[in-house]
Amino acid sequence: MPDTPGGKCWEWRASKVTSGYGQIKGQAPFGKRLKAHRVSYEIHKGPIPDGMFVMHTCDNPGCVNPDHLRAGTHSDNMRDMASKKRSRGGGRYHPVDQDKIAGDYARGITVAKIIEENDTTLDTIYRLVEERGLDRRRGRYKHVKPSTNFMEGR
Repeated sequence: MPDTPGGKCWEWRASKVTSGYGQIKGQAPFGKRLKAHRVSYEIHKGPIPDGMFVMHTCDNPGCVNPDHLRAGTHSDNMRDMASKKRSRGGGRYHPVDQDKIAGDYARGITVAKIIEENDTTLDTIYRLVEERGLDRRRGRYKHVKPSTNFMEGR
């Protein structure tokens, strides 16, 4: 575990997503998955301000040590990422690359090609696809007319 200012990292030992962040399944009925570092921040420091991210000063996505967590804007996070040369690979991408990745995906370029050209990961692409609501299937069946009555035409 990295030793940084604020002591050693507290490594999340339960479930993690492929990018290394810890996750906790929320309460029923919906069981939304929560990021462990965000839960740790809220337990130890209070609510996360609206529109803010929880950033790791230790750069260890699996760390839940509250001394290693701070709130910051998306711009703060991008500047921190760029200053530490973490802006490529590992599921991370530049804000300017998001539009290119989304456009390539929407145009039907293969995910493998997008990963190769953008030096990113499958997890990153699918997170972006989900965030933007992209769906390659839209418009694919233009010859089929929508019907309100499923028995129509039988």
